[in-house]
Amino acid sequence: MLRCGKYDLVHEFFNKMNRSGQAPKALTYKVLVRAFWEEGKVNEAVESVRDMEDRGVVGVASVYYELACCLCHHGRWRDAMHEVDKIRRVPQSKPLEYTFTGMILAAMDGGHIHDCIAIFEHMKSHCVPNIGTINTMLRVYCQNDFFSAAKSLYEEIKITYGTHCTPDGYTYSAMLEASANALEWEYFEHVYREMVFSGYQLDQTKHGLLLVKASRAGKGHLLEHAFDTILEAGEIPSPLYFIELVCQAARDQNYEKAVTLANAAAYAPFQISETQWKDILKSYGRKISTDSLHKLLAAISNCHLPSEATVSNLSKALRALCGNETFGYMDPSRQKELL
Repeated sequence: MLRCGKYDLVHEFFNKMNRSGQAPKALTYKVLVRAFWEEGKVNEAVESVRDMEDRGVVGVASVYYELACCLCHHGRWRDAMHEVDKIRRVPQSKPLEYTFTGMILAAMDGGHIHDCIAIFEHMKSHCVPNIGTINTMLRVYCQNDFFSAAKSLYEEIKITYGTHCTPDGYTYSAMLEASANALEWEYFEHVYREMVFSGYQLDQTKHGLLLVKASRAGKGHLLEHAFDTILEAGEIPSPLYFIELVCQAARDQNYEKAVTLANAAAYAPFQISETQWKDILKSYGRKISTDSLHKLLAAISNCHLPSEATVSNLSKALRALCGNETFGYMDPSRQKELL
């Protein structure tokens, strides 16, 4: 009933239990609290738990946790701390780190960003944050353009928390995203190097565009490193990586490299359309001259590349653009379609 959103039936069932003299259990109250939460009836959720306590029903941690998250979701994190004190007293409760992390997520989902920060600071006087909590806070900061706060927290992990809180793949991805959004490309490289040193690599499906942006900002060696790492792992780089590296090689007048990359792309298990090639080439504007496009087209024509669609589409795109003295701007959202 709860999962289907039929809250009236939840309340009706609870009332039937009361009328029949059947004593509700603690888990019944947990379902009731959740129903009130999803209905936006916070006071009723609080009253239901107080009713449980007045009846002498021994509460379980999950009931108080549900109420604490409900309160945080609706901007009442201070009231939620009273429920945390009760969680600490009941048996078989999970470590408090999980409780506070859930409360932060609930506050974030409710749009109470500063409450998330307040809960996190309050948490430190009760327990040591784990990496799950840290990652949750990085998510809060990244989604709200708080780069300085995200950077401080990331550095604090290594200094304050030590082995208790080791960065993982999500930590690095979050910081790379925060750095890219803030156009902090030097710090982006710093985080990328730490990520690689720790044995992680960027998820090209989710975050491939970050490396392209970094490459456009002068960090082309990072994209090349990611490209080579993916190949060494026996995987196929994103089409966007191939396109971007071909375009960068053309920009740098390294036509031999561009041809080699185009040849590799021809054997990949995907096709790059003429429109995709044209869009990225056009996005470079005057950074790639018409003369460079002519020379790239000539290099491709003289190398007897395989007659796969990807290569023929590149040739078509180059022929279409060679007559233009300038290239137009492409909306960055179009690049995401290539991932």
